[in-house]
Amino acid sequence: MAACTAIALTPILAACGDDAEDTVRDATEQVGSVGTEATDQVGSVATEATNGDDGTTGATEGAAPGGQPTVVEIPAAEQGLAFAQETATAPAGRVTLTMPNPSPLPHNIAIDLPDTDDVVGEVVQQGGTSEASAELEAGTYEYYCSVPGHREGGMVGELTVE
Repeated sequence: MAACTAIALTPILAACGDDAEDTVRDATEQVGSVGTEATDQVGSVATEATNGDDGTTGATEGAAPGGQPTVVEIPAAEQGLAFAQETATAPAGRVTLTMPNPSPLPHNIAIDLPDTDDVVGEVVQQGGTSEASAELEAGTYEYYCSVPGHREGGMVGELTVE
């Protein structure tokens, strides 16, 4: 904005002589210098946010590009107590299971985690989507619906993390 103002004033100040032209030139150089410093600072902050102390990137190994979790969609079946698929795979790292619910019954998705509390998504009605996210190491995990009676009724599946 200041650069635009300095450039716009150039013809007016030029009529006043060489001193005015020098003033405009100095102002334009200062604006350019400030813009370069701001760009350098933004680049430095972005680099610090991306890199860890050891120079590694902040992205989780096995995650989708940009450090985002790997998303695996496992819909509920349209009828009954079942998922549309009984198996799924994902790379190790941050994994999010999403479960669209086309069924008239309420459902959710949960991940059975060994040695810790399970990750349980929100119970959703028809048309909703439940999500459960966890940091997963290589291995086999059970995903299930935690609505009472649904897991026992067979609404389970197996997630293989590689």
